[in-house]
Amino acid sequence: MTNIIPYQAPAAAPAVSTWRGVQPGDFDSAIRMAQAIAKSGMAPKSYYQSDADPVAAVFTAMQLGGEIGLSPMTAVRSIAVINGLPGLYGPAMLGVVEASGKLADIDEGVEGQGLDRFAWCTVQRVGRKPRTFKFSMLDAKQANLIGKRGPWTEYPDRMLLARARTFALRDIFPDVLLGLSYSVEELADIPADAVREATPQQPAVPSIEAPKINTPAPASPKPPLLVALGDGWEPAQFPRGKKGLREAMEFMTGAVVDGKPEIVGLNVALLDQIAEHLPDLAEEVANLRAAAAEAMDAADDAELADDSTDDDFPGDMPPAPPSSPPLDH
Repeated sequence: MTNIIPYQAPAAAPAVSTWRGVQPGDFDSAIRMAQAIAKSGMAPKSYYQSDADPVAAVFTAMQLGGEIGLSPMTAVRSIAVINGLPGLYGPAMLGVVEASGKLADIDEGVEGQGLDRFAWCTVQRVGRKPRTFKFSMLDAKQANLIGKRGPWTEYPDRMLLARARTFALRDIFPDVLLGLSYSVEELADIPADAVREATPQQPAVPSIEAPKINTPAPASPKPPLLVALGDGWEPAQFPRGKKGLREAMEFMTGAVVDGKPEIVGLNVALLDQIAEHLPDLAEEVANLRAAAAEAMDAADDAELADDSTDDDFPGDMPPAPPSSPPLDH
């Protein structure tokens, strides 16, 4: 007799984690997350190469990305700042549009030869007719993108596709991309002195007078950082920026070591600024304040001790010697 083995269902596959990372719930937790990301070095290089605080840059990227549906870490890795303007990397831009549920279909390709070679991208939004956008090598030449080393020389077809796709997504899905409608690749091709905020231009008013040329006034130099040294002393000066803050911190630390702890008390606001803009020095700032306070207390105790041992009171002083008679002339 044949033994019939009852069917056993295969073991269930391991459950897929539903955890999608930490999501900050308020401003303070978002700032702490931005600090952690900035210290990790995983943010784009552009966050560290400007005068802006990298923590503030990371927080701003998290905020911009959150407004279009990106998680904090994805936003930081998908947004770069080029010449002061934020942009999305090409794949991230398409991903945001696809995730919105408003994209019905997209198709693209490259055709032609030489300067007539062009990329096309046909996009259809839900409930609307499809539209096709093109970008050619002739367009690239007119924009001075050809002839220099870089992706336009090494990967021209891919750059043509990226430009045509960016045009299509920006024009058809402005409500999805909001303030991140430019791609990083597109911003990188724009000269730094040509980047301007998009503002409506007023029509020129005809005039018979010769046009006036306004020469912009030279930018005034930034005032230096000042460290107060006390009454009668000129303050020590340091350059503005993070480098200057670090130099000012080293100067005040040396002042305490040299027996001048009162300098720390004269520069409380500057120490607060150092702790705010240089989080890595926050602990050193606290230690410096404590050391200065301890040195001041020790100086006060020594002064009180000197006063308590002084026995030369006016009543116990020996009589003054007789004055010498005036000299005869």
